[in-house]
This record gives sequence, structure tokens and C-alpha cells, in this order.
Amino acid sequence: MMFVLRSSRDDDVDAQDVLDALADETCQVILSELDEPKTAQELVEACDVSESTLYRKLERLKDASLLRSGLEIRADGHHTLRYEIDFDEVAISVDDERTLGLEISQSSPSPEDSPRKPWLGENARLRGSLSQSSD
Repeated sequence: MMFVLRSSRDDDVDAQDVLDALADETCQVILSELDEPKTAQELVEACDVSESTLYRKLERLKDASLLRSGLEIRADGHHTLRYEIDFDEVAISVDDERTLGLEISQSSPSPEDSPRKPWLGENARLRGSLSQSSD
């Protein structure tokens, strides 16, 4: 069966990275906790995982283009990264030719929607291959 990835963005995404991240239980917990942008420390506490585990899973989610981060500038000089879900929907389908499709719908908020939330802007390029063969 052939994996074909279609994204609402023009960038490439590795389908296997997306499927692996979505199958990872800790990644699922992290995604479920991101109802709003959060820092790594907030996620460590909310997800009850070690800091090293959290950073590995955040990297996996970013590699799969399911998560984005942005720098929050604070007046006290203690800047921090905030993490946020970077997709609206992930859909898997099979077409008439028995090709498996994985589509990620992602929206980029406009600057006027959140002018004081720099972490909401797109900051990472999606990467990977457009298709992957599998038996």
C-alpha cells in the first residue's frame, strides 16, 4: 500500500512521523493538555512526565508538524517558549486505487487575531517526503 500525504500547506511532511507521533501515548497526553499555549514546565506538571521525556516528545510532535513553539517575551527578561497544537484535523483515507492518504488541515492565524501572542505564528517548516511505499 502506498502512503501519500496531502497537507493544506504547500510544505512537505513525513507521513510516518505523523503516524508515529499520533500513536505515541505520551504525545497523545501532551496534545490533550494543549487547550491553550503552555510552557514546558506547565506541560511537565500537567502530563506527569519527566522533563527529558517531555522534550523528546515535543521534538517528535514538532518533527511531525503537529506542534509549534514560539518565544514569549517577558518584561522581567525571563523569556520562555510556549507550545501549541499546529493542526486542526488529521484525516486518513483510502481512494479508489487503494492509496492511503493522510491529510493534515492546518490554519495559520492572522496577526490581527493574536497580536500579543508571538508563539501563534508559523515558525517551523514542515519536512519530509510526499510519499512512502509500504507492503
